[in-house]
Amino acid sequence: MKIKSGVLEGIIILALFVLFYNLSASFVVKVSSDTPHYAEQVIVIDAGHGDFDPGKVASDGTLEKDLNLSIALKLYDIFKSNGYAVVMTRTGDATLAASDAKSVAEKKKTDTHNRTKLTDSFVDSVMISIHQNSFSDSSQHGTQLFYGALNPESELLAEAVMCSVVNAVQPENTRPLKKGTKSIYILVNTKAPTVLVECGFMTNGAELELLK
Repeated sequence: MKIKSGVLEGIIILALFVLFYNLSASFVVKVSSDTPHYAEQVIVIDAGHGDFDPGKVASDGTLEKDLNLSIALKLYDIFKSNGYAVVMTRTGDATLAASDAKSVAEKKKTDTHNRTKLTDSFVDSVMISIHQNSFSDSSQHGTQLFYGALNPESELLAEAVMCSVVNAVQPENTRPLKKGTKSIYILVNTKAPTVLVECGFMTNGAELELLK
């Protein structure tokens, strides 16, 4: 049976939720207040790109920034409705770039720096950064996980997320986890446990339809 459009996105979201629900003792503390307190562990959901930075652009014009935000908002709702303290780096077509940044390069730099600063402004936090993948070979497909370099729990978190995704929807996925390098600022500068989830390949037509 083929997965219908939108189901892949939903299962990835559900897999992430199940992960945090099952590992709540070690990673996430349930809270009763709607307002996160700095003494509690906060889930920071980062919808990659935004505003002037569209991210990857699919052949049909679909923008990565829009897919990222759609997934991030659904993930936010799931966590929030279950009592977790959650913060989003953006809730619309925007970034955290400095208001006085002039060039695109400067805007991108200050944007990523501020996403890291936001995450680490909490005493205890976890970052999930949502992105999409692409490759010259359009047959490439499947979720891929990158993890932060500063906190050893980042790799453990990435392993658990990948295991959840494989068990739920992609049993054939053998993509190795990758440690963040300096090419991805948040992965080498965020002190909190951090994972970057490349949900799927926008260059694979079938997978793109599933992610929409």
